Amino acid sequence: MYRYFLITLLLMAAQVRAEAPLCLWISSYHEGYEWEDGIGRGLREGLGDSCRLQVFRMDSKRNTAPAFAEQQARKAYELIEQLKPDVVLLSDDNASRYVAVPYLKGTDTPVVFSGINWDVATYDYPWQNASGMVEVAPVLPLLKEIRQVVERPQRGLYLSSRVFTELVDSGYYVRAFAREHIQVDTLLVSSMREWVEGYKKGQSYDFIVLGNYAGISDWDAELAAATA
Repeated sequence: MYRYFLITLLLMAAQVRAEAPLCLWISSYHEGYEWEDGIGRGLREGLGDSCRLQVFRMDSKRNTAPAFAEQQARKAYELIEQLKPDVVLLSDDNASRYVAVPYLKGTDTPVVFSGINWDVATYDYPWQNASGMVEVAPVLPLLKEIRQVVERPQRGLYLSSRVFTELVDSGYYVRAFAREHIQVDTLLVSSMREWVEGYKKGQSYDFIVLGNYAGISDWDAELAAATA
């Protein structure tokens, strides 16, 4: 009987060793948002069978209130405590801001972040248990394109949705263009009506930089095209 018990233990140990690590992906946004869906495809294709991928979506692009993000972050942390993943993958700022910083900093849980806009100093990355990559928009290449269609541009409008990442992005555009002696005003909106009004207002500028529409709850692509 002891022999059969030992064989069973060996078989169980072999099964545990053969099981792929568990990777928990905490997405800041929602399924159906093109940018986040692309990250998901990249994770699945890149990891393949080397990782068992679990997903938690914070949905903080369609629900922009900080209280909602904090609530989702608590749920994400409860899931981490339940699953004990081998690594936590975070995409975009809110996952780091609301989950990683308050719950995972300095722990034994490995963290890999992506999609952090411009600078990781806000989150004090890298940590002993965290590393990743920064997302930087091609501001100067964009300016080069603008100068090909607008002679000596002086004033521009940055029109985008009123969400945290766009607030960060707009600041970098303003500062980068200012170094080229170009003034950029920022207009962040929450509704389609505000976007249309903003686009019309932008006609008095030399150019308009259209940021992200995700976060505009009633976005209407057909109306946007008709307005343009």
